Amino acid sequence: MINKTLKKLICLGLSTILIASLFAGCGGSDDSKDASGETIVLHILENDTAKSEGYLEKLIDAFNEEYKDKGIQAVDANMDEFTDLAANGPYGYGPDVLYQANDQLMTFAADKHILP
Repeated sequence: MINKTLKKLICLGLSTILIASLFAGCGGSDDSKDASGETIVLHILENDTAKSEGYLEKLIDAFNEEYKDKGIQAVDANMDEFTDLAANGPYGYGPDVLYQANDQLMTFAADKHILP
């Protein structure tokens, strides 16, 4: 009788320790930067309208304000949207985010310059 009770207590104790260690391992961290501690930079390529009207600048400013403590920063990709993306996109030098008209997005996707 004592042997069964002792086994149950040991199993209960080990289960509790296992569950506690799982929760400790899944705990959130206030450190929001990547593993190297560097800021993650998102390069955004916009269309001419967004550039001339200042939409992208407003969007980037709002994004950076919202995520300033998360280790993420958005910047203008500073590319000529058509020639640079077509030439450099397939080699990994393109922007992280593309803000373009739908017809341009479809053309870039069809030519495999971006992932749809």
